[in-house]
Amino acid sequence: SPPSPAAATSLPAPGPAPIPPPTSPPPPGPAPPSSTKLAGPPLQPVVTTPVPVVPGKPESAAEAVAAAVAAAVEKPMEGELHATTTSEETGPIRSVQQLLFDCDKGYDDWLHGWPREKKAWCCQHAGRACFRKISVGACADVDMQPISDSKGCKRAALAMRYASENVSYTKDSVNRPEGCYTLHHLQDGTRTLWLNSNPRSRGKGAETSIPAEGLFRHPICAAAPIEAPTPEG
Repeated sequence: SPPSPAAATSLPAPGPAPIPPPTSPPPPGPAPPSSTKLAGPPLQPVVTTPVPVVPGKPESAAEAVAAAVAAAVEKPMEGELHATTTSEETGPIRSVQQLLFDCDKGYDDWLHGWPREKKAWCCQHAGRACFRKISVGACADVDMQPISDSKGCKRAALAMRYASENVSYTKDSVNRPEGCYTLHHLQDGTRTLWLNSNPRSRGKGAETSIPAEGLFRHPICAAAPIEAPTPEG
């Protein structure tokens, strides 16, 4: 016969699911490398501009310097070379300058101490040693040359701050300095500027003076047939 309800075993009602015990976190690993932030504005990308290569010219500043040095060595005249390179924010720019002579070195005695080439170069590039009035000998004796035209004679007088720039002309007398010269007349104290165009006076200079008569002729010599700078002031 079926069991009685009293004899039946009562089962407990289902409760909540058990909670698992907490687990400990894993040990910390190595810290990632930290980045250092530099002070100042953020870096901008660098933009470079290539240097244009001129046909027949060196392609780098180093080659340009080497070429300039080689060119200076091949020149027969003695001198110095200074080569420089400059740069801008957009990239390098080549700039090579040849200074064949130091126009400050020996300037106190340039008339007798400088060769013809240095006088001509320094006159053209530094405005020095362009003209000189001499009281002894001729222009060739000091490695210079006479001035044979009125324009050059006036230019020399202006550069030397001579008292007068008015040129008088002579061509008949042989006993005159070749080219441009000054005449100092002791008797009346005048100083005048002259230009002698007589071809037979070639090579003549201050020896054409006549001290007994108070006449002193001094040639004005030029370093080279180039324009001299106008004096300041």
